Amino acid sequence: MKKASMLVFRRITPADFFNIYKERGAEEGGGGQSYIDIDTSGVSIPDWQNFFSGISPTAKKGGPLWNFQVHSLGIGGSQSLKIGQRRSSSVSIREQKLDSLRSNRVHAWHPAKTGFPSPKGKLSSSADPQIAALIKGLVIFIVRATDGTYWAGWMREQDRPLAWSVPPVLDPLFVNDDGIIRFLNVLDFDETNLHWPFIVPGNSTSAPSPAPSAPAPSGAVPAPGTAIPKVTSQKQSKFREMTEAEAASALFDADYSAAPPALKEVITKVRERNQKAARALKDLYGACQITGSKYAFKKADGKPYLEVHHLIPLGLGGADAPANLVVVSAHIHRMLHYAEVTGLDLTKISGNELAIEINGEAHVIRWRPDHIATIIDAD
Repeated sequence: MKKASMLVFRRITPADFFNIYKERGAEEGGGGQSYIDIDTSGVSIPDWQNFFSGISPTAKKGGPLWNFQVHSLGIGGSQSLKIGQRRSSSVSIREQKLDSLRSNRVHAWHPAKTGFPSPKGKLSSSADPQIAALIKGLVIFIVRATDGTYWAGWMREQDRPLAWSVPPVLDPLFVNDDGIIRFLNVLDFDETNLHWPFIVPGNSTSAPSPAPSAPAPSGAVPAPGTAIPKVTSQKQSKFREMTEAEAASALFDADYSAAPPALKEVITKVRERNQKAARALKDLYGACQITGSKYAFKKADGKPYLEVHHLIPLGLGGADAPANLVVVSAHIHRMLHYAEVTGLDLTKISGNELAIEINGEAHVIRWRPDHIATIIDAD
C-alpha cells in the first residue's frame, strides 16, 4: 500500500489512439507522432514542474523534458519514461507508438501486458470507425506517491464496478479531458490494482458507492421520472486543492514579466447552440425563472441580460431544445454549474413549479404552462 500525493490523467482521443497504433510509414515525411498529448490548459508547465519536483528536466527547443522511472500498477516493474513540452499548447508522453524501433510503451498501457484497448488490423486514420468504441471512457493516469515513485494505470469508466469507491477529489477523472489532482490529505492506493487502486480514507475495503451518472442518450430532454444529473465543471482550478497560503504563494511569488503578453493562436471546438430557441425563451420570460429580476441587469439596449441553462448538459447528450432549457440570470447560471444543487427531480414538479436548493438555500423554478408542456410531451 502506498500514498498518493498527486495524479495526472488524460482521456484518450482519436488522435492519441491513432498515433500510438499506426504503422510505420503511415504518414508522409517520416514516422509521424508517437506520443500522447496532454493540453497545457488542463496541466500547465508549472503543474508539471510540481508533479516532477526533485527531477531536473532537460532543456529542449520545445520546452522542458523530464526523464524518470515509472512503475506499472498491477504488474510491477519499472521503466524509463520521457514526458516533455512539445509546443506551447501541449506536453507529450513520448515513444508510445508500438510499431516503432524506439517504442517505449508504458507497460501498464501495453495491450499484450494488461489488455489495454488495441485495434484489429491497420488503422486508416484518426477517423477510423473502430476507434470510437475502443476509446470510449478510456482514461490513462500516472500517480505520484509520497515516496517520490510514479505509478501508471488506466481505466474505462463504463466498466466501473460498484466496488469502486470514488472520493469527490477523484470526480475529475470521470468528467474532464485531462488534468492534475493534488491530494491535501494523502490518498492510499494499492499498487497491485491496475484499474482502480484508490482506497477511500477510513475504508480499507473500498465499500460500494453509486456509479457516476451515465451520459444521457444523444438529444435527451428532461422527462418526469428521472432526476437531473449533477455534473462537475469541465476544468478544475489548479488551486482547488491548495491551502489559502499555498495558493497565495504560488500567485505572488511567480516570476511575472512586465512585458506585454505574447499573442498566440488558439483553435477550439465548440458545440453549435440553438440560438433561435434561446432568444425566443428569453423574450418569452423576460426574467429569471428562479429569481425573477433580483440578479438580472439591463443591457445598454434596455433589455434584461439573461442566459439559458441546459438541465441535461450538452456534454452528456442533452438536447438543445426548449424542453431542456430554462431561462436564468448569469449569477444563477453559474451557481447551477458550480454550487451544490439538490432537488432537480422533475417528478416533483407541482403546479408548474419545482422546489430546489442551491447551497442549502431554497429556490423555486417556475415554468409557463406552454413551456412545461414541452417537457411532458418529450416523455
